[in-house]
Amino acid sequence: MALLDALLGLISEGGREPTRKAIAERAGVSERTVFVHVADREALYVAAARRQAERWRAHAEPVPPGWERHARWMRCWHSAA
Repeated sequence: MALLDALLGLISEGGREPTRKAIAERAGVSERTVFVHVADREALYVAAARRQAERWRAHAEPVPPGWERHARWMRCWHSAA
């Protein structure tokens, strides 16, 4: 969805809380359209977070066998230092 990509793009460029106007301009839609597709600002941010999680998940690799043991060992080693 263009609105989610617009919001994520603005945030990645340093916009902590992009305005509805900025999101609409980036997405190429009217300001009114922003909240026609989502109930409110919170729903927009939740949907954007899910979209970003999907992007990250697409690049995730399976955890190799034995990783849990290695992670426990590293935590013990770091806590002892």
